[in-house]
Amino acid sequence: MPKVDQFHSSKGPISKGIHIVLAGRGGCGKSATANTLCGGNYFKSKCSTFPVTKCFERKIVLNAADHTQLIIVDSPALFDIYDDENIVSKELALCLDLAYSKIDILLVVVPLNERFTSKDKEVFDQIESVLGNCIRKNIVVCFSYEDELNKLNKENFNMNSYLESSPTVLVDLIKRYDNRYLTIDNTQNSDQQRQNMIGIFMKLMREFEYCSYTMKNMIEWKEQLQKRKKKFEDDERSIDKKYEPIIDYLKKEEKKQRKTAIQEKKQFPNSKFDGYKYKGM
Repeated sequence: MPKVDQFHSSKGPISKGIHIVLAGRGGCGKSATANTLCGGNYFKSKCSTFPVTKCFERKIVLNAADHTQLIIVDSPALFDIYDDENIVSKELALCLDLAYSKIDILLVVVPLNERFTSKDKEVFDQIESVLGNCIRKNIVVCFSYEDELNKLNKENFNMNSYLESSPTVLVDLIKRYDNRYLTIDNTQNSDQQRQNMIGIFMKLMREFEYCSYTMKNMIEWKEQLQKRKKKFEDDERSIDKKYEPIIDYLKKEEKKQRKTAIQEKKQFPNSKFDGYKYKGM
């Protein structure tokens, strides 16, 4: 499994704020986008078609404009690394732990400097396959490399025009997530761009029937899959053997995270957190 890198402070963690997890294919600009959100170069990032991030990384920052805490988790390209759904599930359980047991925004990064293909769509399908359909309400599509597209167009970039000329698979994908998308130029160290992104996230959390994605959602989805499989498979023992270990694992993780959260809340009732670092699995 990928190791876990976090940034550490002697103070305890906090529970309030926006819990953001970044996902996407290798080399799509996840880490650069995470740095834009942080307002600094905290995550390793470089221009590459291959994955740069080898492990989960977390940074917690305070947005000076409105004092909102941002809990940001950058992830490796899990679906490029693993074919086994159960292994990916365990990795995402670890990711939930780093995000303090919930995901408010799952920011799926798609590069604008490459043509969107069915391979890119597979990332979204795989995310829903592992986490369940209920993760849809938390997904925001983030188009990176806006600066590269601006250079090619030689005019001000217009996302509507881009989508009109895009493949149907991309247009349908945007509709799937209720047109929740944004574009980002990670070469611009712009606080206005950062505030616009945070504003979009806060509006989503405030105005819609919204709830965070938690370990409970993941367990319910795996149990639903298990029941669904039993209806179509004769060999129930083999199906139980496939899903029961990961369900047991996730339940233990949920119990551990709940216990840790209670202990941390007692130990650090009013703490503010700047970062965290430890070696994981």
